[in-house]
This record gives sequence, structure tokens and C-alpha cells, in this order.
Amino acid sequence: MAAYQVLLKAWCGQDDIMVGTSVSRRDDPRWSDVVGFFVNTVPLRGDLSGDPTFVDHLARTRTSVLGGLAHQEFPFPLIVNRLRLPRSMSHNPVFQAFLNFLTDRSGELGRLMTPDRDSATRFGDSMLRPFMIIPQQEGQSEIVLQMAQ
Repeated sequence: MAAYQVLLKAWCGQDDIMVGTSVSRRDDPRWSDVVGFFVNTVPLRGDLSGDPTFVDHLARTRTSVLGGLAHQEFPFPLIVNRLRLPRSMSHNPVFQAFLNFLTDRSGELGRLMTPDRDSATRFGDSMLRPFMIIPQQEGQSEIVLQMAQ
């Protein structure tokens, strides 16, 4: 996240960088057997004012990420409503950059992110294959960095 924010600062010249990230809400054992998409968006602010060293910015980023994760259950749409931010169909009201880090406990799910219809991976007793390749749609964010473990 820290390196991504430094890159975004270099591109846009701003010291206040807001990046959205997704968090899984599968940490509660009550939901472990429920099928569904349990993801929330957490906005994380990067403060690059005062031209900090990377080590200093890394410490700031750690504080920001831990603070965001501590409040990850707060629904993102409610944040937008409470802040009374103007809505636009052309962009997200809080951030235009997104970082998505996918944790792959099996080490195999990354194969499903490739544009190869023939890729497959075993997940428990199931064999997973891409149903269709869906291209990234415009307008979700200006820029997205997607990584998989």
C-alpha cells in the first residue's frame, strides 16, 4: 500500500492519497459455512505531506491500514452517506485508486484470474474453472492494482 501511494503521488502530484481496498468478512466463524460474497470496501488515506522518507511513510501507512481494518465492519455506503459526499456516476465519491490483495490459502486460485478458459484448480473436493472471462469494466476506479498471494 505504501509503495502504491508513493507511485500515485508521483503520477498525480498530490500529498493526500486516498486508496480503496477490499476486506473479506469471513473472519467470523458464524459465516464460515454460508455461501456468499462477504466483502466490504475500506478507504485508506495516505499522508505524504512534508516529503517523508519511505520508512516514515511506511509507518504512517501501517497506522492507516490497522485503523481501517479495526473499523472494517462499517459499511462503505454508510460512510459515503454520513460524509454527505456528492454522488456522480462518473467516479467513486471517496477514492479513484483501488488496491486489491487476494489471499490464496491454497496457492491455486491465482490461475482462475488468468484469461485462459482452460485453467482449472482444485478447491477442496471441487474443481474450479472460469465460467467466462469478464473484462475489467470501465468506471469502477481510475486505476486498480490487483495482486494475489
